[in-house]
Amino acid sequence: MKVLKLYHFENQFGQTNYKANNIYTTENNDDYLTLPNQIITFFDNHSNKVNDYKKTQNVRFKMPHAQFLIHLSNMFGSVESFGNHCDYLAEKFKYSLKQAPKKSFYLIFYRTEVQGMECLSILTMEAKTGVQVSNSSFAHQIR
Repeated sequence: MKVLKLYHFENQFGQTNYKANNIYTTENNDDYLTLPNQIITFFDNHSNKVNDYKKTQNVRFKMPHAQFLIHLSNMFGSVESFGNHCDYLAEKFKYSLKQAPKKSFYLIFYRTEVQGMECLSILTMEAKTGVQVSNSSFAHQIR
């Protein structure tokens, strides 16, 4: 895993709202928070299993220059560019939800390697289960 950004989505009075969290990296850097090894292992294990998971969804685009694809491909530049494009996609995700969520959850974007190729993983994970986030740091309560 190289870089991760997550968003906390919740239902506030029947409306979908979300809050962006910090950008986390695997390298020590004064501008970004460092991911704990336990969190890196947790997400890398998810990414490595995705090819065998029966509910994994493939997506194909009719237009090679679709706006969504442009944002996805630009996520492989700098860490700052990754964060900016995650923000855009999180906003699009919010408006794609047909109704406010019943339970709060995290939308998680991260870059990692799977079978020797750099990949972008996008996950949703129910808040308060799995990985938990407290203020700007991860809680080490992986279930």
